[in-house]
Amino acid sequence: MTLEGLFRNFTDEEFQYTRFLKTKNFDFEPLEKYSSLFESIKEFALTLHLNQEINEDLISIQPLDLAFSPRISLIIRIVGFLTFGISTKRVLRKKKSNYYMEELYRRHRLVQSIQLTLKHE
Repeated sequence: MTLEGLFRNFTDEEFQYTRFLKTKNFDFEPLEKYSSLFESIKEFALTLHLNQEINEDLISIQPLDLAFSPRISLIIRIVGFLTFGISTKRVLRKKKSNYYMEELYRRHRLVQSIQLTLKHE
């Protein structure tokens, strides 16, 4: 990958991130595409040896868990049993949405810091 390809990936990552923010649709295929895009940016940024802090952050980020399933407490399970599973589905959807939004935000912030570092050099 070249630097031009890397900047193209930056714009693609920005577009996908804003799409996730607007739609809040966390299906498997778009998440998998975003995850593979971030991994390619991560690999190329690690070969550039930009900054010690950025490299440590890149190494510490694990791949996105595409099959994330949140844990629910006993109280939520009981309430879910009483409401025929409706409240449990809401809680699971909310926890899953919060997890993906948090993870995508971390990755997006890191990509922005890589982009700023490259622009200053």
